[in-house]
Amino acid sequence: MAMISFYSLTLVLSPFTPSNVYILTNNKYIDLLFFSISRAIKTNQDLLPETPWRNVFYDDFWGTLLTHSGSHKSYRPLCTLSFRLNYALAGLEPWGYHLVNVCLHGIVTGLFTTMCRPLLGGGPWSLVAGLLFAAHPVHTEAVAGVVGRADVGAGLFFLLSLLCYSHHCALRWRGPRSGRAWLWLLGSVLAAAGAMLWKEQGVTVLGVSAVYDLFIFHRFQLPQLYALLGKVGFWTPGLRCCSFFMIISQLQEILSTLSLLAGSGVGLLAARVYWMGNKPPNFSNSDNPAADSPHLLTRTLTFLHLPAANFWLLLCPDRLSFDWSMDALPLLRTFADWRNFQSLAFYAGLLFLVWYVHHNAPWDSLPPTGNLLMFSLALLTLPFLPATNLLFYVGFVVAERVLYIPSMGFCMLVTVGLRSLYVAVRSRRHRTLLLCSTVGLVLLYGAKTALRNRDWQSEETLYRSGIRVNPAKGTAAE
Repeated sequence: MAMISFYSLTLVLSPFTPSNVYILTNNKYIDLLFFSISRAIKTNQDLLPETPWRNVFYDDFWGTLLTHSGSHKSYRPLCTLSFRLNYALAGLEPWGYHLVNVCLHGIVTGLFTTMCRPLLGGGPWSLVAGLLFAAHPVHTEAVAGVVGRADVGAGLFFLLSLLCYSHHCALRWRGPRSGRAWLWLLGSVLAAAGAMLWKEQGVTVLGVSAVYDLFIFHRFQLPQLYALLGKVGFWTPGLRCCSFFMIISQLQEILSTLSLLAGSGVGLLAARVYWMGNKPPNFSNSDNPAADSPHLLTRTLTFLHLPAANFWLLLCPDRLSFDWSMDALPLLRTFADWRNFQSLAFYAGLLFLVWYVHHNAPWDSLPPTGNLLMFSLALLTLPFLPATNLLFYVGFVVAERVLYIPSMGFCMLVTVGLRSLYVAVRSRRHRTLLLCSTVGLVLLYGAKTALRNRDWQSEETLYRSGIRVNPAKGTAAE
């Protein structure tokens, strides 16, 4: 119990790194918090006390009426309400806005670690996952930039929804569905709606919950799912069933719950589309040049490369920027572009992980490594899916803040790999080396985060840091 308390305290306090504390106490850093958010904070009429609070639910994130032709269609009323509360307490004093962001990041980190504990078991692994998430440099924009609160708030409700669903699964397994199980499921759907009202990608938690039900709680293997599509009664060790009739009963429970999740997701998305006037937003060509390209090959190669480029930001966050518009990521126009090999390597890696899940043998205690990999991949890919431009065009090519929720899956993926290596090696020396390397990785992430926060020292330093990644921005400003 003392160790659990120590873990919880460490993870809640871990986002309060020296760099974040420095931002909270240094006016130069604080002044810059409004560099790119004048429309969301300074000129947003929905924050003013004389404006009816109901307007928040009819306007977009920037205070423009959703049905207006110039609306960005970014519907995030819960985030706007939090800004309004900040304004009511301290006006435009930036210190309070940033303090709320850092506190939210601490709470999200604690919830993420709480979710990881039953998945990764005892020992240091859930702590490793939490520390990786707390210190990852790609979170700098979401935490240091006030508008990033939408992503952090969505992450908070995302995890609340997932934790509620895990409680629902536990109650459902113990016997016939009771009122408490229904309440937990209702809580999960309501939290998913809350996540969507913080930011659009929050609704993807319903898909992640379905993956949790199948691969973590019931510990299905992919061959079992294939067989269940053809016939009921296929069973191997690791599945939480022990008789044919129990399989029938459990399958009915699973299908009914997954149907409710799917119906809730469709209903929430339909309500959102209706509320924004049944019209898609209009984006500037410079925000997403690939979407404006007349060549199908260019659009296809570029959009297929975007997931690989974003994954690289998670894997090696050495080249970060607050602005990835214009030509920060040049279009892929031909098959001869060497970046296509990066795309191939990325998708080949995903296929390898799926192959590993397919051939992984189940364990008897913790969820099998293959099942954890599948859940981690779902947590990584499903929340990122709306930002890929593969389903519909969005107003950016790359935005580091949208990686806040997907990075949870990445941190779990890294931790599962580290744990598997630790189990595989037998030598104490090698295990010590692995643990030291893990500590070094966390410290390296923390150091990079501190350096990245220095870019927010002034408008000039932030702009210069962006020009290093996006030289076209500097040319356009001349």
